[in-house]
Amino acid sequence: MKSAFKIFCLIIFVLFTALSSFSHPVSSSAFSNDDIKGTWEGTLSVQLRLVFRFYNSESGYLKAEMDSPDQKVYGLHLDTVIFDGSNIMLKLNMASAYYEGKYNPDSIAFDGNWNQNGLKLPLTIKKVDKVEEIKLLRESGKTAPLDPDEVSIIVNGCKLAGTLKVPKADHPVDVALIIAGSGPTDRDGNNPLIPGKNNSLKMISELLYNNNIASLRYDKRDVGASDKVKESDLTFDTYINDAVEWDRYLKKDKRFSKIIIIGHSEGALIGMIAAERVGIQKYVSLCGAGEPAYLTLERQIKNNKLSQEMLNRYTSMIDSLRDGYTLKDVDSSDFMLFRPSLQPYLISWFKYDPCKEISKLTIPVLIIEGTTDLQVTVRDAELLTKAATNSKLVIVENMNHVLKDVPTINRAANFKTYGNPDLPLSEKFTEALLEFLKQ
Repeated sequence: MKSAFKIFCLIIFVLFTALSSFSHPVSSSAFSNDDIKGTWEGTLSVQLRLVFRFYNSESGYLKAEMDSPDQKVYGLHLDTVIFDGSNIMLKLNMASAYYEGKYNPDSIAFDGNWNQNGLKLPLTIKKVDKVEEIKLLRESGKTAPLDPDEVSIIVNGCKLAGTLKVPKADHPVDVALIIAGSGPTDRDGNNPLIPGKNNSLKMISELLYNNNIASLRYDKRDVGASDKVKESDLTFDTYINDAVEWDRYLKKDKRFSKIIIIGHSEGALIGMIAAERVGIQKYVSLCGAGEPAYLTLERQIKNNKLSQEMLNRYTSMIDSLRDGYTLKDVDSSDFMLFRPSLQPYLISWFKYDPCKEISKLTIPVLIIEGTTDLQVTVRDAELLTKAATNSKLVIVENMNHVLKDVPTINRAANFKTYGNPDLPLSEKFTEALLEFLKQ
């Protein structure tokens, strides 16, 4: 049990793996996802209509958008869609709301409750052919999501969703592309595998906005409002290409002058490679690793004081993946780290050396690291700085991996900040970031 707990901590602090699908694939039950597809409508007790439009993604996952026509709000992407053949769960994170219902075969409807801000209101939704006013609005192209900053692009058939915040100005402003860390970390810097929110990346966006700098932060594919994909189809190169396409999207916008990439954690490696490929003006690494991922993984495994037998097995598996070979007959106990569907990603990730990649950049580079970061070390930042010829290193005392002030390396105390949205960003960090961006 002790070893199992250590492996769990390893997963959380090294990979945050790609466990980000919150919708279920097509069901084989009597009442299936195919039966749900289409438009469903219901009215809350306060006489407010809600409309849900269900469809299957290309990978077979049930997805949905929501409209509130009486509030003139349309096209809200539901973050969670779960249906087990009888019970349904729908979540809209931006409104802190969710719906739980049970299918009633007699009335051919879902009976349940809409929960929001402590209120629980009964809601029954029934399938309808169409809602005429929404149909006309959609055909006219006049529907708009609740958040006017919401943007999206299509990359190789996958819809990627993001938030673009642009300060009001009578001239072009600088814009920063903010890239999140590993696994299912969303555009705000939050990870569903960790209770609570830290909102670190959202706070960076707000900081830049208040200082007349635009920003675009986005959900990676299979995360948040972006399209779900099969884990086996994900590679590190896919994420790099997605970042490049977002860069190109920003370059086409005449409202922007300089383009900056800010990459956090694993996003730092994605960002530095994308920066070299597409060409930008400045690059910022926040808590980025300074060594290849396989070395970080090996170090973390050794630090967990596993048995020699387990240590040898994991080392051998990492070596095989590093050499580009998939693993056969993986034991179920090793699935969290080395399951077959994750192996293509690991192989593609292991081939990149952050120091080699950052050495290719000739633009100004800022490297920021905190002394209480439990996932990346000051040594990582020093390695990157040594490799980057035009770089500046800033070590922030008492800043942890989510960019908050935490004067301890005690794992439990440090980890609590990952779920506390009320903690502000480290002041020394924000000062260093703004100084670099405004130079």
